Amino acid sequence: MKKKIKCYTYLRVSTEKQVDGYSIDAQRKNVQKLADLKDFEIVHEYVDAGFSGADVQNRPAFTQMMKDFENGKDDISYVLSFKLSRLGRNAIDTLESLRKMQEHGVNILTDDGAVDSSSAYGNFFILIMSGLAEMERENILAQTFAGRVEKARQGRYNGGQAPYGYKLVPSTDKNKKGILQINEEEAPLIRLIFDRYVNHEKGDTKVAEYLITHGYSKVLRGNGKLQYIDESFVGCVIRNEVYCGEIVYGML
Repeated sequence: MKKKIKCYTYLRVSTEKQVDGYSIDAQRKNVQKLADLKDFEIVHEYVDAGFSGADVQNRPAFTQMMKDFENGKDDISYVLSFKLSRLGRNAIDTLESLRKMQEHGVNILTDDGAVDSSSAYGNFFILIMSGLAEMERENILAQTFAGRVEKARQGRYNGGQAPYGYKLVPSTDKNKKGILQINEEEAPLIRLIFDRYVNHEKGDTKVAEYLITHGYSKVLRGNGKLQYIDESFVGCVIRNEVYCGEIVYGML
């Protein structure tokens, strides 16, 4: 009996999964069909659920897979994936990962038939597709940020805990998360921070020292937790896009 070629499968969905529309289950079914078609034996499945393809360092399953290559584990010849973009959306990272795979005798094969790095044509196509995947990611990020800015200009909140100095007022529109309004009890501290930073000390550490010596040692956040005032707190206020007006909620 002919010995089957061993392979891994790599599946990923990111924070843009609603845009991509590729669930883990759907990817799994497709790569399984590919393995059956090629008569490959799937040795292990690596899954990064909810991880962006922006870089490889922050994806635990992908990192472990690369380590397994380097250690010669399982003696595999291929990695099967739904599309090249599942490996990553950064062209440089993706090409570097593929180079490391091939150094250990491992090639990538995608379910859509677009990529087979075991051929010269496949390697050329990978170069093109990696660039397109990175461009697509940049477009998604730009669209997401533009949407957040527009929501802010309309007085709509993008979610999360309200920044200190603001309060989140429930919206009458069920499709909106709420509206930020100035919290007049907290706003004086934010105004004082900007005044000291712009007109006096002009440094996070100096502003923090001033606040502490004048009785501002800690603040109570909206989640009920105390936060101590230090240069880190001051720095977050000074550079926060909400306070600085880059995203407009109403200036403090």
